Amino acid sequence: MANKYFNLEDLHEDLFECFRERSMFLAISQMDVVSFLPIEEKSVAKELIDKTNQVLGEYTSSQEIEGFQKFPENSCEETVENPIFFWKDYLSCFFDFELIDDEGLYEEFLGTQFGIYRVTRVLFIDEVNRRFRNRKLLGLNLAYQVLPSSSDKKNFWERS
Repeated sequence: MANKYFNLEDLHEDLFECFRERSMFLAISQMDVVSFLPIEEKSVAKELIDKTNQVLGEYTSSQEIEGFQKFPENSCEETVENPIFFWKDYLSCFFDFELIDDEGLYEEFLGTQFGIYRVTRVLFIDEVNRRFRNRKLLGLNLAYQVLPSSSDKKNFWERS
């Protein structure tokens, strides 16, 4: 089976749905490659920022979590507080990644989380939830947990 290459822009609708539904992220698999580089098209970057703010705002208000601050309009260009990094951290709870290309990056991105990564391992739901419990996203403990679904058993056996 051929490895797939994804830009974050290709995945963002799946990410929003997965976050809202609190389900396992199944759009990528082991050995796929994901680009976490700045989004060049301004309208796509704005859409990512707006939808990320909306999804996180809905979640934090429903869970009564205080301290969430929306990403500013130009945050996709930031090297610290960035919705791209939030989604990279979110996906890192489902997968192990390895940086595969930082040679071709512009010097301004070296030493940041920007890069092209390969999925080296897909995690099972218990490990995913353990990572969410132990990780702060945006400096907040989101008390986020993936809820099991009927398809998890099927996916478990396909990956074992």
